[in-house]
Amino acid sequence: FKMLYNELLIMHNESYVKQNESQCIKIIELIIEVLITNDKQDIEYFELFCEYNFMNELVYLASTDNRNINLQIIKSLSILILSVSSQQT
Repeated sequence: FKMLYNELLIMHNESYVKQNESQCIKIIELIIEVLITNDKQDIEYFELFCEYNFMNELVYLASTDNRNINLQIIKSLSILILSVSSQQT
């Protein structure tokens, strides 16, 4: 999970994101996938998500001018919210 966080930090570099857009999108997808899949079995992943402040990093990336990254963040956060609400019911 730490490796994924480091990847998010690298995405603060806009030229890196432009050159590696598809890889950045896959990293965002993977973060949410790992969180949802593992959180059902181990709450530690959600705690790490909070501890490393992943949400803040995703919000930061959403404030950039990259439409595809922004759409992926919206999609991923929507999936995360749906997963949380379905676990509660």
